Amino acid sequence: MKKKIKVILLENTAGLGNKGTLLEVSPAYANNSLIPKGIAKLADINTVNKIEQEEQKKITEKNKNQEKFLNLLQQNKEEALCIEKAVSPMGKLYEKIDEKVISLNIVSQYKINIPKKNIKLNKKIENIGDYEAEINFESKKYKIKIKVIGK
Repeated sequence: MKKKIKVILLENTAGLGNKGTLLEVSPAYANNSLIPKGIAKLADINTVNKIEQEEQKKITEKNKNQEKFLNLLQQNKEEALCIEKAVSPMGKLYEKIDEKVISLNIVSQYKINIPKKNIKLNKKIENIGDYEAEINFESKKYKIKIKVIGK
């Protein structure tokens, strides 16, 4: 088995990875190309441990978000996401509900951050009533129920 050394990328590099990525490469490649060009630096034990801790933290956070999202879906089967807005006497909303409003309500009601770009409505909601929105979460699409009520 050939000896490898660990380096950390200092910039995004096609074919290698993104800035901060820990790589194992041959000593010759590291010493003759990556380090002299300023693309990478040698990884010491402290840096390696820090990167591994950050990766573990990301995995833990991702698992928490998955759990929260599954909880959101379960609760949404039983009860729709309720959004309360001011309405005119004719039942029309004074302010249309878009993806941003839905995202903010998900955060306040379910304590999970779903970016507005991951929420899709057929059109902005203008009236009180029951609606559906599509959420793209980790490359899968889910439907959630939305109930708009007047204040």
